Amino acid sequence: MRAHKATKPSTVRSQVARFGFSIRTRSGVLMENLSIPGTSADDAERKLKQIYMGCSVIARFVPD
Repeated sequence: MRAHKATKPSTVRSQVARFGFSIRTRSGVLMENLSIPGTSADDAERKLKQIYMGCSVIARFVPD
C-alpha cells in the first residue's frame, strides 16, 4: 500500500464577506435580514438562489 502525498494548503485565499438580503420566497413569504457569505455580492446572491429556488431578491446590503 502506498501512502498519499500530503498536499500543502493554498496560501492564496479569497476574502469572504457576508452580504445581507431581503427576499420574497416563491410561496410569497417575506424574509428579511438573511446573511449569506460570499466573495462578492453576486456570489452570495447565487448561493442564496440555490437555497431559496424561485425567490425574488427585494434588497441586498452589507450588514454591519
